[in-house]
Amino acid sequence: GVTGVQTCALPISGNANKSFISVSGIHRSLGITCINAHIVDSKRALIDSSAQNIMLADSSKFDLVKANHFAELHDMDMLITDNKLSLDWRDFLNNAQINLKLV
Repeated sequence: GVTGVQTCALPISGNANKSFISVSGIHRSLGITCINAHIVDSKRALIDSSAQNIMLADSSKFDLVKANHFAELHDMDMLITDNKLSLDWRDFLNNAQINLKLV
């Protein structure tokens, strides 16, 4: 399998129409974070080489900050989450022009 530094080169060697990015924390001012430091570079490379970035997070991830920052909200084109997302966050994302899909 491909691991480590090689995984960072994969997204850069080609481009994607869409990327689906899972996250561990979403904060208005501190951005998008994850738990695992070893995947930060891979996530950033995928974001940088995709035409459309789609964030996947359940509503419990909002207002959380984890140790490893890898993106800002403005890096995402769409967010898919559950329908328990607060109205406050829905308004914030709408004002930030992030396409929100509730499932």
